[in-house]
Amino acid sequence: MLSCAVGAFAGAPDGEAVDAIPRALRGRWRPLPEAPAAPLTLTLPFQDGVVLQRGEPIVVRGAGIPGDRVWARFDGELAEGRCADDGQFELEFGPRGASFEPQQLSVEDAHGRRLDLADVLVGDVWLIAGAASLGRPEPAAGRARQDLQDLQGLPDSVRFLALRAAASPEDRVWDAAERAAVQSSFLRGTWQKASAAADASRVVYAFAHSLHAAESIPLGLVQLAGVPAPLTSWCARPALWLEPACVGALQDWWGTPTVDGQLHARARRNLAGLFDTAVSVHGAGVHPYQPGFLWQHGVAPLRGFPAAGVVFGCTAEAPEDPEVHERLLRRLIDTWRLCAADSAQPLPFVLVESSVGELLGAHAPPGLTDRRAVERRIASGPEALAAVTFVEVSDLESFGRAPDGAARLPRGTRAEELGGRLAAAALAGRAGEVARGWGGADPLAASTTALGAR
Repeated sequence: MLSCAVGAFAGAPDGEAVDAIPRALRGRWRPLPEAPAAPLTLTLPFQDGVVLQRGEPIVVRGAGIPGDRVWARFDGELAEGRCADDGQFELEFGPRGASFEPQQLSVEDAHGRRLDLADVLVGDVWLIAGAASLGRPEPAAGRARQDLQDLQGLPDSVRFLALRAAASPEDRVWDAAERAAVQSSFLRGTWQKASAAADASRVVYAFAHSLHAAESIPLGLVQLAGVPAPLTSWCARPALWLEPACVGALQDWWGTPTVDGQLHARARRNLAGLFDTAVSVHGAGVHPYQPGFLWQHGVAPLRGFPAAGVVFGCTAEAPEDPEVHERLLRRLIDTWRLCAADSAQPLPFVLVESSVGELLGAHAPPGLTDRRAVERRIASGPEALAAVTFVEVSDLESFGRAPDGAARLPRGTRAEELGGRLAAAALAGRAGEVARGWGGADPLAASTTALGAR
């Protein structure tokens, strides 16, 4: 009865409300609090089990009600701030060293709403993105002893955030849920411990295994790879406007010819039934083939989330002119570094050459030779970018060939070797060594010698 009486008068002016309330209830009546206009949320990486980057300021980002105060507590430290006009907030903690001790991270707003993240560790975070082959969904961690005979199980201080696409650009019509996802949360995933990381790919799991063998600290592997898309999808749209070859696609991707004509045909089939409205959609678009799409859905949500480095598989979809390919890669590296963290040292990048898909069983696209030269030059040429390491995997003669000329690729074994090679290059790049061109007569042989020397 009390709640009904209060509800009946809650909308009246203060004086009228009090006068209208029965005298017996006046001392117990309180105006109803207004319902919060927006939920309290945190950005994508901040979930239970998150691994935070050691040695860097910890910046917790989220959204709430514009103008509201927010507080966060972590490892005995309190941080406070206020939501901006758009509701976004940032709360910063000081750098931490690597720690296996699980901590709780709590965020609370002025309305008493609270988010508690459990089992938070501090260690090294690596982003793995680009070529779909690096993130091929072949569950590895949960079956390490069966499928990866040479790899021992990893401890649960190694975690994976494998962000899976809600819709894959295969040659089929997307259902209603998939078409809705491309306009909202296209990449989804939760932090998983190594013993239960069913979504981690073979390559990423092997990469983590080699890193852990070299440095026994908590590890967080954020896996963005797995979506076949052109390089322009991984680039920030503002950076693409500076590239003349991309302006037409930015203005009207659907009406601009692409190097690979199948991209338009497949995108139109995926969006059948939605295409009439999708034609006029700009911004990041509604399909992962469009410029800036994977940047917007995968990279931008990680803004300010520090990492030890990035492993990027150069994509083979829609191969660009070699000069354009080089400029796009340089812009991609620069913008990702700006997005990842505000650090005096450049974020280490490991570039995996475009033929990584062929290595792991995909068809070899045209123009690989020219693009390999570009990727090698970015890491080792006269205008090499700082802290960029190039990993070469293209000497297919060393893999052996079947009688019909097709590459004989024992995919599980190659994934393990490739993961070890990437880890060696990543550690060398982070240490500031001039580690260029991890290749040779056998591009995957002796890939972990640097690890053993550390």
